[in-house]
Amino acid sequence: MQNLELTGPDLLLRPWRDTDAPAVLRALRDAEIAQWNPGPVTVEPDLDTARTWVERRADWSAGDHASLAVTDPATGAVLGSVSLHSVSPALGNESIGYRNAG
Repeated sequence: MQNLELTGPDLLLRPWRDTDAPAVLRALRDAEIAQWNPGPVTVEPDLDTARTWVERRADWSAGDHASLAVTDPATGAVLGSVSLHSVSPALGNESIGYRNAG
């Protein structure tokens, strides 16, 4: 399941890659994106922060989330992300989250 890719005419949803960290860093530093994705930010995000973000979303092993990068299939540019959070098969519920690039 972790190698899942979904394709459409204008989008490719694929697993997160280490090489996505610079695009994630730009998004983490974007004030317009941050206003819709609040969280405890105590320091200016750096490349290590972005790498950690990517690593966590790429690791589906706990079974409680699944995250994919939303990309341009022609250029490979990261356009955003889509995720299932708080997945609980026992309770039959989860949350959907998304971000798009500025």
